[in-house]
Amino acid sequence: MLLLSQLSLLRRYVAKENKAIFVTEIGTIVNKIMNAAFPEIVDTNFTAAMEGLLDKVEMGEIAWKEIVRISTLILQKRLERRRKP
Repeated sequence: MLLLSQLSLLRRYVAKENKAIFVTEIGTIVNKIMNAAFPEIVDTNFTAAMEGLLDKVEMGEIAWKEIVRISTLILQKRLERRRKP
């Protein structure tokens, strides 16, 4: 499984020069599109909450399938709201 950082490099959203990582032009464009289309998902609070849940999965406190189920329901509701005129 690729880590997010590896995937970001592979898709050229970020680039690595020496030990520095910086956002590329395509990364900036993708970020703008994601922020416009899914502001709730790319929100730092959402991301932090998701990281906390994934930490609980890693510690065996919650089943990963439960996180996927809940996340899918949330995403479906948000997509449905976006589709309504």
